[in-house]
Amino acid sequence: MKLHIRLGWAAGIAGLAGVLLAGCGPAAAPPPGAAGGGAAGSGGAGSGAGGGAARGGSGGTAGNPGLCSDRDVTVSLGLGQVGAAGGSALYPIDITNHSARGCRLDGYPAAWLARASGARIGTAAAPDRAVPPQPVRLAPGGSAHVWLQVGTAADYPASTCQPVTSHWLVIRVADGGPARSLQLALPACAGQLPAPGLLLVRPFEPGRGEKGTAG
Repeated sequence: MKLHIRLGWAAGIAGLAGVLLAGCGPAAAPPPGAAGGGAAGSGGAGSGAGGGAARGGSGGTAGNPGLCSDRDVTVSLGLGQVGAAGGSALYPIDITNHSARGCRLDGYPAAWLARASGARIGTAAAPDRAVPPQPVRLAPGGSAHVWLQVGTAADYPASTCQPVTSHWLVIRVADGGPARSLQLALPACAGQLPAPGLLLVRPFEPGRGEKGTAG
């Protein structure tokens, strides 16, 4: 499944550079809705887009670790590793196991853009079914990543897009767990876009996301 957008990202990426810098500095405290799955937390990819975040907190053994819970991991956005492909931008989201036990990630996280208030903008990221998911095991201190593919809002008619600027990227790693808010200012669409929409999320992959490795 590919985003139906024109190859306008290269021309627009310079204009976005100043916007992206807003995500590099210290983030303000996330609004309660975005951090706890309130206003921004409804209708993520796990339900609305059919993606399914990893279910958290299940047991396991040393050879077959249980699924990671939100208590096990930290989430960060690698703005220094942002890439481009097919007229869209690729943002790496890194997930690190800070617990003392091994765990695993399956499938796709739920992800969406949100306003400063925490209210979700448009639809959540659709899972990229062109990339088959594989279980990723995280040892204590180990990392995994997902790629969030973001199309160009300006490629849609303004009446369809209803353009706005995001304040947060919100991600939920485990079903039933809290949503995490990462500061990210991007041109976005509040309107209902043709499928798959502005956002695609790829499945969990081992290691940290590095520019040029998204394939």
